[in-house]
Formats: sequence, C-alpha cells, structure tokens
Amino acid sequence: MSIGVTTQLTSVNTSQIVDGAVTSAKIASGAVVAASIAAGSVGTAAMSSGSATSGQILQANGSGSASFVTPGMALISSATVTTATQTFTLSSIPQGYQSLRLVIRDLFSSTTNPAGMSIYVNNITTTTYGFQYVRGVAATASAVRGSNVGYLFTTNTDLLAASTSLVGTFATLDFYNYSNTTKAKHGGGVVFHQGSGGASFTNVTLVGFMETGTAAITSLVFESASVTDLIAVGSRFDLYGVS
Repeated sequence: MSIGVTTQLTSVNTSQIVDGAVTSAKIASGAVVAASIAAGSVGTAAMSSGSATSGQILQANGSGSASFVTPGMALISSATVTTATQTFTLSSIPQGYQSLRLVIRDLFSSTTNPAGMSIYVNNITTTTYGFQYVRGVAATASAVRGSNVGYLFTTNTDLLAASTSLVGTFATLDFYNYSNTTKAKHGGGVVFHQGSGGASFTNVTLVGFMETGTAAITSLVFESASVTDLIAVGSRFDLYGVS
C-alpha cells in the first residue's frame, strides 16, 4: 500500500517512530515553521548545549546559523549580606575571563561610627599590596600612596557608610588579568561615599591598586576593621566576568 499525501497519516504518532529515525536530512528546508510547533513543546531538556562551556550564550551569526559564545560581561555571582558580619567573602571565582568587575552597592556599617573596611585578594594579609588614590572630600582634594601594605585597598572610615547615612557606599572596582599566573595583579576603580545629610557626597575616591603575587584571583575578602563595627545586612556585592 502506498500513501499519496500526508493527510492520510492519521494513525501515525510519536510512539511509532524509532528514536533517531527522523534526521535533518529527511526534513525539507522550511518544512517545519514556528506555527507547526506547539507552545511549550520544546524545553531545555530537548536542546543540546553541544560544546558550550558554563556561562556561554547562543548567538546568531546573521547567516542562518548560530554558535555558543562568551558574552562581553557576565554576572558570576551576586551576594547580599543577610547577617551582620566582620568578614564577607566571594569565593570560588571561576577562571576563563580577561578581567573581573566588582560592583559594591548599599554598603553600610552596623554602627554610627564606622571603623572602615579593607579588601584582600585570596585572603592574603601580608605586605604584598600597594595602592594610590586621589580623593575629594567635600571641596578639598588629597592624594594618598600606600606601599608594601597588608591590604589591597582601604579608605579607613570612608569605605563603610555609617548606619545613619541616607545611602551606603557604592564602588566599581576592576581587576585586570586576574587569572594570569605569571604576573602581579593590578586594578582600579572609583568609590562614592555619602554622609547622612543632604544630597551631597562626603567623598569620591579614584584608586589604583596592585598585589605582587602571581596566583590567579580565586577569592575576594572584605573585612571590617573592628569586631564591633560590622558589615551591615543588605550590603551587596556583584561580581562580573569580562571577556
């Protein structure tokens, strides 16, 4: 018996088709259109990631095909402090990007008189760090240099906003070549800190920093300078990978 047209295939269902029997070579170009696919019938379980690595996205090339690529900037982790703590850590930082970008938002102290906060790479606390920053406090500018110090960066009370501040400290810090294992680590960024009164900043700091070790950066540690002055609930740390 021969079948003349597809309208005669009323009794054929998926249970009668052997897995792998229908290949792309047997489907005419354009034969399957969006209108032929029921909404929700194709889930992620039916889509193979092929040679994709973690964090990659599928990008069309404009010529009818697509490939997996690493996005220009991808969120690695987003962490918000849920219990006031002296030390907060972003750990297990994946390798594979060119740089890291750390965005700090709503960073508050648990007290009205903050003792400040320091940042460490890989929890290294030896004197292998250096930094230089230019700061504007109200209408006054100043510059500070730190050589062979025991922390990546700190601005004393200025990196941890008082609990009474209208908003917390905000910062954007970049770490270049963070996964390199033969060179020192360098970076820089800007910190905005507002006091408790009016629509004005207490200070704005532009900073450059380095750590002379050659190990890849796998963690960033944030530590308040006092056991009684803690990093407050709601302080947020977002880490991005930049390709």
